[in-house]
Amino acid sequence: MNNDKINTGFLSNLVTEYRSKISEDAKIVDIITFSEASWGLNFTLFPMQRLILKVFYGLPLENTEKNIPLPDELNTKILDWFTETEMMDYLISNKRINLVNYVPGHTQRELMLCCGRRASKSNIISLICGYEAYRLIKMGNPQAYFGFPNGSEIDITCVAGVDEQAATLFNMIKNRALDCSFLKGRIDASTQTYFSLFTDDDLKAGR
Repeated sequence: MNNDKINTGFLSNLVTEYRSKISEDAKIVDIITFSEASWGLNFTLFPMQRLILKVFYGLPLENTEKNIPLPDELNTKILDWFTETEMMDYLISNKRINLVNYVPGHTQRELMLCCGRRASKSNIISLICGYEAYRLIKMGNPQAYFGFPNGSEIDITCVAGVDEQAATLFNMIKNRALDCSFLKGRIDASTQTYFSLFTDDDLKAGR
C-alpha cells in the first residue's frame, strides 16, 4: 500500500511537470506558474506572496483554504486566518491597499500596499521582473509588438530609496535570472547595474 502511494505521487509529479513543460512551449503561463515551475524561477511562494502576485496580474482568488495569517502589529501572534478572497476584502476594508474592489482579469498598473520591513517586497519585485522578462521573450519580437525599431532595447527598470537597497534588489533579480532555466541561456552583457537578455529574434539576427 505504501509503495502504491509513493508510485502514485511520483507519477502525479511527473505528469504535472510534463504539463508544465507543455505550457512553457505552447503559451505564456501566468506569473504563479512561472514563479514556481522548475523551468521558471523555481521559487516556493508563501500564501501572501501568491495573493499579491495574483492581485497585481488580475488572477482569480481562492476562497477555500484559510492559509493566510493575520498577525498582530508587533508580529508576535496570529489574530486570524483568511482565504485569499477574505484577505483581499480585509485589505480593502481597512484601506491597506489602494483598490476599492477587486476585479479578476484586470491587471493593475499600480499597486500600493502597507508592507513593513522584511515583508517580501524585494522577493515580489524580483519575481515580477523575471516574469516580465519571460513575457517579452515569449513574444519572439517584442519590438514589433510595441512598435519599436528592430534591435531596440526594452528596459525593465527598478528603483529604490537608497543605492544599497537598489543594489540588493538588482542582485536578487539577476541571480533569479541566472538560476532560471528559461532565462539563463539568454543573458548577454552583465554589470553591477544592468544585464541584457536575448530574444529569439535577437538570436536569429545574430545581435
